Amino acid sequence: MADDVNQRVEDAFQTLVSMTENSADLRKDLKNDIFKSVSTLRKEFFQLKVQLENVNDENKNKKEEVKNPTKEAATRRYSQTARQVATFLHHRQQPERGVRQVLPPEGGRRKLYADEVKNQ
Repeated sequence: MADDVNQRVEDAFQTLVSMTENSADLRKDLKNDIFKSVSTLRKEFFQLKVQLENVNDENKNKKEEVKNPTKEAATRRYSQTARQVATFLHHRQQPERGVRQVLPPEGGRRKLYADEVKNQ
């Protein structure tokens, strides 16, 4: 697609140059102005094309970096997620129905859940 656009632009410039060369009615200074203008436009289109290709290459490189993160970035990402804490925790004041709270015995030692289940 880009090649088609480049070809059409070049064809348009070539048409301007050939019409200017073949025109007997144009003054010499006007012909020179047209030639200089076409030359300037060709240079500027070329520069734009180069800049566009550079931007496209940079975008491709950035996409590859995002798709294939380095080992350092991957470890950093995983270590950060392991340390993250939930921002909002809703603590209930009373337990849900059917759930019993296991309180420590009067001696002050906590009972293990497995021990409590065995006693039932």
